[in-house]
Amino acid sequence: MLESAMVMGLKSKRSLGLLAALCFYIVSGILCLAALALDFRLVHMALIGALSIISAFGLFMKKGWALWIITILFFTATTFSICMLYYTAGSDLALSSIMLVYLFLTWIFAAYSASRNRGL
Repeated sequence: MLESAMVMGLKSKRSLGLLAALCFYIVSGILCLAALALDFRLVHMALIGALSIISAFGLFMKKGWALWIITILFFTATTFSICMLYYTAGSDLALSSIMLVYLFLTWIFAAYSASRNRGL
């Protein structure tokens, strides 16, 4: 009885982490695609948005290929965020703050997804 309660507690924590990762990838994907709607020259944002939504779908469906998409997204988003931080350093504090948060959350959820790969 106690073991089943502990297993349920672990599953709910797993579900909470998965839900947080899903929300992050869906919201960031939608925001990146919305940026494309504002300016059609931001094709790289559409790529990051599409990869985010695809990875959220893969996580939701518990597919093994989701980790590969998340790995590609990790390197793409990290490169994009660091470039944005470099070119906007000191000139736009709000954009720099948003990029730092996005970079941090990308690393957190990529690490979470990689550590939970056996559970997919």
